[in-house]
Amino acid sequence: MTLNRSGAYAALPGGILDGVQEATFCTWVKVNSHSGWARLFDCGTGTDKYLFLAPKAEGSGLRFAITVAGNGAEQVINAPELATGVWTHDAVTLNGTTGILYVGVLEAGRNSAMSQTPASLGCSPLIYIAKSQWNAHYLSGQVDDFRIYNQGIKCF
Repeated sequence: MTLNRSGAYAALPGGILDGVQEATFCTWVKVNSHSGWARLFDCGTGTDKYLFLAPKAEGSGLRFAITVAGNGAEQVINAPELATGVWTHDAVTLNGTTGILYVGVLEAGRNSAMSQTPASLGCSPLIYIAKSQWNAHYLSGQVDDFRIYNQGIKCF
């Protein structure tokens, strides 16, 4: 799927993450250019309960975040920003209280104090590829082979 930051995104059916305690999100992505807070994926029930993966968050690099109380209460995993113009395989695993962010086959970031899970977001969250819950922050690039697993596994 090619995305140009002007409103192109994909929406997945709600309910995919209902009751999911451990999860893996993985995809291939080629970022054309960075804009603050663009999303590889974003899942939630609005701007207070969500999880997302951004290739370059403002003021930092690649970021996975999950919260049930808004952006001031996010549990995050940070890593260097994704390179532009090249394909990378990116994954986030949530297993128990440990979240790991992978770029390629290498661990790029870790948080061993993740108490929130996809199930914490509530029933039937909205799931977007290349768009955020804020109806903004569209990705400029390409996304391929987006997958969600209901267990914390390596998917490469």
